[in-house]
Amino acid sequence: MTAILASTRSSFFDTYKGFELNPQASLYTEFRRIARSRGWKQGAKNSKTFEEAWRRCFGPDIPVGQNIDLVSSSGPENGADDKEMSSLLSMLQSLDVGEKPRVKIYKRCVAGKFTSHYGVDASRLEKWQEICHDCGIPVVLTSIKQCKKALKGLSINIYHLLEAKRDGRIPHRFPSKSALVKYMEEHPDKKFPLHSAKANEFLRVLLVECW
Repeated sequence: MTAILASTRSSFFDTYKGFELNPQASLYTEFRRIARSRGWKQGAKNSKTFEEAWRRCFGPDIPVGQNIDLVSSSGPENGADDKEMSSLLSMLQSLDVGEKPRVKIYKRCVAGKFTSHYGVDASRLEKWQEICHDCGIPVVLTSIKQCKKALKGLSINIYHLLEAKRDGRIPHRFPSKSALVKYMEEHPDKKFPLHSAKANEFLRVLLVECW
């Protein structure tokens, strides 16, 4: 499943009962498929429904109808993390949107990468344990409550966490939350978008710890 599709699955597609998502397809392809099944048509009498669904799926920064099949041929599950991000950045340069939307799209894809690593099912203790391990917590905690409590004391940038996971190392820990906030103010490209965490409890917890 591509990073973009993974980040949108629970927040958009899973709200439509009976729609079977194809994990091998791209976000754009699956949106077009659900639009056909629901009778949404761009430029038709019910185009408002199409446009509202588009914005819920793609966000407000992508022009309605714009094909953003950016990373459908590679993803973290096939070991192509660096290739995926390089391909994404290259394709974003040719996308007919401004620089600010490009940055937002890129950040959304990074959110998808987090989802592809850890999923969205916050009831799975093993995933909480995996995040704790990836953050450098040395002991195996035996409950979700313990994991959340342990993560609460950490000041780790989520981008750094994903980069460290890719490289097989422990992410940098800031000495305090104020130090982390200062770093993000100086490096806005490392400030994780709050709206991307709404459909993922793992991200929500980490964002609370970081902000």
